[in-house]
Amino acid sequence: MYLNLVLGVFTFLLIIVVFMPFEQFFRRKNFKQLIQQIQDEEKAPPSLSAAGIFEKVIRYSAKFYGLIKGRIKPQNYEKYSKYVILADLSERITVEGLIASKFFLTFCGGGYLFIFALLDKAVIFFAPIFLIMGFILPDLYIKNQIKIRKLRIEKELPGVLNTMAIMSEAGLGLFEAIEKVCEVRKGSFINELKKVNEEVNMGVLRKEAFLSMADRCEVSEVSTFVSALVQVMEKGASGISIFIKEQAVELWEKRLNKAKELGAKASLKLFFPMMLFVMPASMIFLVGPIIVNIIRGM
Repeated sequence: MYLNLVLGVFTFLLIIVVFMPFEQFFRRKNFKQLIQQIQDEEKAPPSLSAAGIFEKVIRYSAKFYGLIKGRIKPQNYEKYSKYVILADLSERITVEGLIASKFFLTFCGGGYLFIFALLDKAVIFFAPIFLIMGFILPDLYIKNQIKIRKLRIEKELPGVLNTMAIMSEAGLGLFEAIEKVCEVRKGSFINELKKVNEEVNMGVLRKEAFLSMADRCEVSEVSTFVSALVQVMEKGASGISIFIKEQAVELWEKRLNKAKELGAKASLKLFFPMMLFVMPASMIFLVGPIIVNIIRGM
């Protein structure tokens, strides 16, 4: 009986030792799994089946914008214009369609409820939920697209800068290096660099083109890089390759530290659900036979 008790306690302590996130209290130097998480893999864009439905609704809703045009405040129009630019969807949807889709989906939700209310009046109690969801769904969609794009840019930036630094060290100028990078790589940040090249070719000042790129991205790393690059460009082109290389190394370190931080938070988030759901079952499995033996021995 005592042997079973000792074995049960020992097994319980062994489970605690295995699953307890001791790395939160005693830092380790082995971060192979965390480093693997930040490998430079191109993130696949959202599938057309998921995002395409919303885009079709937004494009269709643009037909009804004239009905609500007079009710839209200029500041709201400017806000949604900025959303479309930040999501880089200006070639696929319009600001008018995005705004009109809020009212269109609200109207569709109301019509859907009306049909079911004819069959069961109790459905009318769900009216506020359907109407509110119809009104905020376009906002949720566009903000999610902005978030996805910012994450892509953050992920692509170190690799792109490293490639630019290598080409600059090979003797290419800044914009020649940008052109070559745009030829060999793809991604959201590459698209922004292409726009910078196009604006400069159209006569826009280099400084203004880079600052416009930072405004379109709204990513802290890009803003920091652009502000420092503008200062280096004003001093001369001799130190640009060294500057880009230093920025690439710094961003890789930031990305590594962020991966470590996210990995540490993930272990804690997994630990408490495990304690809530797994440990009770383990305790029943381990302590249950001991209790049964104690009862039989009484």
